[in-house]
Amino acid sequence: MRIKWFSMVRVTGLLLVLLYHFFQKLFPGGFLGVDVFFTFSGFLITALLIDEFSQSKK
Repeated sequence: MRIKWFSMVRVTGLLLVLLYHFFQKLFPGGFLGVDVFFTFSGFLITALLIDEFSQSKK
């Protein structure tokens, strides 16, 4: 299962974190990228595990 726009949001979160580390004065809210990245990653991993579990029960 792959949701392209979810992956784009994860990449955006990752870029916010990187930009925050290199240009803290230009991107003061970059630490929010960590929350975005981990929230969407957790959702995707959970969805993948649920799909795999439901397929193994068939």
